[in-house]
Amino acid sequence: MIIMGIDPGTAITGYGVVKLENNRHIVLGYGAIRT
Repeated sequence: MIIMGIDPGTAITGYGVVKLENNRHIVLGYGAIRT
């Protein structure tokens, strides 16, 4: 299962992508979008 989370903000929006595999969490990517 791959999960994407988004944290909306007024000036900065954060995001992260996590993969759940064999009861383990693997970070695939994360970052921020600045406006």
